[in-house]
Amino acid sequence: MEGTPVPGDTPEQFQQRLWEQLGVVRQSPQGFTRTDPIARILDPYEEVESRGGIVPFHGLPGADAARLLALLPMWQGEDRQNAAPTFRQFAEAGQRCPEMSFSGHRVVPERPDERITIDAFHIPVSALPHECVQELWNICRPSQAAIDDVRPPYAEVGEDERATAVDLVDYADIDIYLRVATDDKKSRQVLSAYWD
Repeated sequence: MEGTPVPGDTPEQFQQRLWEQLGVVRQSPQGFTRTDPIARILDPYEEVESRGGIVPFHGLPGADAARLLALLPMWQGEDRQNAAPTFRQFAEAGQRCPEMSFSGHRVVPERPDERITIDAFHIPVSALPHECVQELWNICRPSQAAIDDVRPPYAEVGEDERATAVDLVDYADIDIYLRVATDDKKSRQVLSAYWD
């Protein structure tokens, strides 16, 4: 029966079978995410260790996201993290907004769901407002968005440091913040938006 796991299936095998049943063509040679041109672009932004076959990356500039899009199989452009914007939509936004950078993950070649996914963007508050931010937000509201002091994405943040963040619920919250924040504060902060 369609959509029913077969006994002994791994989650990856079940997902692959669902893609096939839905007619989603995601066939690429194993290891396509590690070809030399792709590795040269992505490696400087990747964490050293993978977690269950997932290798996180952070700080990928928009120009590099666009270069990846041009090198990856065509279906990768439509890849998305749940209801997030697609890889293509993120890359195109990064082309139009050079201050924007991205976070996401690469699924290793040993897994049947090998891919590169973008699931977050970061932009200095001093570059706001920017229509690309609103366009991405309008595709699907981020699961989490905040304006905070500049620090490495996904850095461990203590409760006392977390208190400096301004959580955003709606896009309009950005406009409100921009009206009340000082120029000095804006120059030291970044807007980060994540999709689970």
